[in-house]
Amino acid sequence: MSDVEKSSPVEVLTAEPVSAPRRRETVLMIIGAVAVVVALGVALAGFVLSRHGDGRMLGPSEAFPSAIAVPARPHAARRAATVPAGGLVYGGLYLAGLGTGEVRAIDIRTGRSYWRYDRPGSVAESWTLDRVAGRLVMAWSKKGSNQVEMIDVRAGRIVWRQRSVAKLIKSPLDPVGLFVDPVTKVSAVVGPWWTVGLDGDTGRVRWKRRWTSDCKPFNFGSHGVTFDGKAPAYAYAQAMVGVFVVEEACGSDVGEVVGFDARTGADRWKISVAEAARGMPSPPDVASDSDFTALGGLSDLDGRLLALGLRLTGADVALIDPTSGRVVARWYTAGGYLNTPGKWSELTYGTGMQVGLCTTGGKQVLCADDPKKGKRLWRRPMPRGLEPHAPAVIDRGRVYLLTARHDNSDWQLIVTDLRTGKSLAHIPLPKPAGYRPPPNPPILPDDVPRWADGIIRTVTNGVIVTGDSESRSGTVDLLIQQ
Repeated sequence: MSDVEKSSPVEVLTAEPVSAPRRRETVLMIIGAVAVVVALGVALAGFVLSRHGDGRMLGPSEAFPSAIAVPARPHAARRAATVPAGGLVYGGLYLAGLGTGEVRAIDIRTGRSYWRYDRPGSVAESWTLDRVAGRLVMAWSKKGSNQVEMIDVRAGRIVWRQRSVAKLIKSPLDPVGLFVDPVTKVSAVVGPWWTVGLDGDTGRVRWKRRWTSDCKPFNFGSHGVTFDGKAPAYAYAQAMVGVFVVEEACGSDVGEVVGFDARTGADRWKISVAEAARGMPSPPDVASDSDFTALGGLSDLDGRLLALGLRLTGADVALIDPTSGRVVARWYTAGGYLNTPGKWSELTYGTGMQVGLCTTGGKQVLCADDPKKGKRLWRRPMPRGLEPHAPAVIDRGRVYLLTARHDNSDWQLIVTDLRTGKSLAHIPLPKPAGYRPPPNPPILPDDVPRWADGIIRTVTNGVIVTGDSESRSGTVDLLIQQ
């Protein structure tokens, strides 16, 4: 058999006559296919590598998930997903990964990743979310390369990366609080030695403030971090109307609150806690007004006024105008709230109201007051046999309170109208993810709240996040109201 015969099949195929138009069509198809492959390769390379830097962004993988609709009178809550703790809700996404080197935007409805951002060897120390712009500001720690980044949540894109803050904050990265001013869009990185103002569009350093050895941000490391994407119920710094407000601890002094301009970092005003508490009656168990402390922290009352907690309980507050530092009103609750030392986080604020637990006739009730007007608004008794298992949470004109029986059974979510105190729903809940009952629960008086590990992390746009009370460990459940 000749060599020609061995290759005859190929010769037959290649020897077939092909018309000029068909030849051109074939060539064009081949060129087009190659172009598509090359384009996809370039797009994929750009999709991953253009945002590589110290990390890698994968996604978005689908259309942006819309926010979850909430019924007027919910009757049930469906567990949509169990996700890592320490996250926050934005639209139809849950952002998870605080305390790790991988941040994910998870579709709440499906549980699938919308995008994933990996930074091997780094740890996401803290974050906050500009909900208007849809941008996430994050502080990362990595030996020798601490930095702050801004991520466009919808686009899954790194907007800017600021490395120069590593020179201003000790390495490894000290705990920091991140706050975005809603007016100027300046991001404040509040650290133990410096506070740095970063431009919202470019990330460049606009100003920096050095804390003195005498006065430093008060306990910012554990409570100044924003876990729910809003401000914490009690933080030691807030960003409002073009002003950053920070509580300072100054030696043995009670403490003071300072407001500085978000655009320039210049001081606007300063007020001592003793001055803020001036004229308020001393509680029966302390000697003088000097025993008022700022341990209650700072809360955003209504977007225009700050509520400064004046004692360990935090129930007694001075309302401060953040633009001037002027005390607008003082609200003294006469000890009616069930706030014991170390339990100041039982109170929550929103739309001008203060909500927490108090006693009426020796029984625990859910209370709402207007501290600006100095009025008690309503009291809502606990359902028979149920006890509160978390601080109340305010979201979109509603108050949510997690309850259960004394034996930690029959978990229910009590939903109340914020303005009227009218009961809207009692929603049965699955046992919160990660819940572990204490082996030897203490026997407490009836007027002391029995906090369990089960807790409402947050309710944002109607999405309920419940789970273990550890801030960054374990898992949480995402519940959708129905």
